[in-house]
Amino acid sequence: MEHQQSVRQWARTVELSEPLKWGELEEKILEFHISDEDIAAAATAPRGPGAAAVVLAYIVLWVPYLLAPIVGLVLVIIALGTNNQGERESLMGFVQICFIIGLVLIVVQGVLWVSTRDRSMMSIGTTIPVTIVSLAAYLLVRPEPGASWTALIAFVSAILGVVVLGVTIFASKPTPRLREKWRNVTPEHLAQKWNRAVVLEELLKRGIISDKTVDVPGLVEMPIGTWNRMDERLRR
Repeated sequence: MEHQQSVRQWARTVELSEPLKWGELEEKILEFHISDEDIAAAATAPRGPGAAAVVLAYIVLWVPYLLAPIVGLVLVIIALGTNNQGERESLMGFVQICFIIGLVLIVVQGVLWVSTRDRSMMSIGTTIPVTIVSLAAYLLVRPEPGASWTALIAFVSAILGVVVLGVTIFASKPTPRLREKWRNVTPEHLAQKWNRAVVLEELLKRGIISDKTVDVPGLVEMPIGTWNRMDERLRR
């Protein structure tokens, strides 16, 4: 573990620029020699949550927002099939709430894109159904008297959904993590990731970075050679 200890010792004393330049920091870390012992240690190191766990957590987080507009569309169909005016108005009130929730999802996805400029398949996968359902609801309730607010909310959700999908697909790049899964990650890369984790641990202890403002697990999992993207985001 000699080389790993030298990385840790270096991280305890290195003087870094302010603000921190992530690309330069990674270049310095990658200059350390990787030994067979480092590779063996990285191979047996505990891993963070796998991709399946991340996807599951994302689904659990967004399912209520995804289900709300779908429920709203079902309520629209039920409301249009009833002859009771009072019941129809009551259902339309719930419909508005459902599509406001869907609108929140669209807005959040848009804000996330502005801050990252990443092409997230999860974002695309959650935005598409909300957009389609919102458009369908708008077309159904638009001709109905007294449903102007419901139609407006559904219309705004559909339009914003199209905008968010457009910028996500055509005005962004795939995330580094998505690009990495299509190529083989070498044992040397795993060891280099381990070295990066060691450096981040020491920088946290020194107070140079904070886990409240820096996504440390995300930095560790980023493919080798991509920390410079953090500098690009900070310059926006």
